[in-house]
Amino acid sequence: MKKISKLGFLSIMLVVLMFSSTVAFAEEGESIGVTTESPVTESGGITVFGTGTPTTSHNLVSSGRMTFSGSAQGSNLFTNKYFKGKSQVKVYVKNNHSTKLTLKIYKSTSVISVYSETLDSGHTLTAFPSGLDKNGLYYIKFAAPSNFSGYVE
Repeated sequence: MKKISKLGFLSIMLVVLMFSSTVAFAEEGESIGVTTESPVTESGGITVFGTGTPTTSHNLVSSGRMTFSGSAQGSNLFTNKYFKGKSQVKVYVKNNHSTKLTLKIYKSTSVISVYSETLDSGHTLTAFPSGLDKNGLYYIKFAAPSNFSGYVE
């Protein structure tokens, strides 16, 4: 019987982990305006891989409200477009999940959130985060598990 080297074993484990992630994403619910791909790397800055990262932005002044909804059991969800144009925004979110929902707003160049909130099951949030850079690009992260709908304007 042939022995498997440490490198071979690690390669097999990597394939298994990649397959497991794919299965988890396949089980997520229908989403509109959100993606499972984070737009920011751990060290900050826009990622260069992944098909769901934002490549466009939504100007809240010229284009108005940006709506979103999503449902996921194991993956965090992110708005699929950055939003910009205002120093204070209105965020409305309805938590349709049976557990609490945590959401955070990030500037595209930072891994530190500029706003954070947790909603109880069945509750809604209407918030007015301020102090944003009108020319900055922002996105919202929704922690799993989640089932929500809402908008930013």
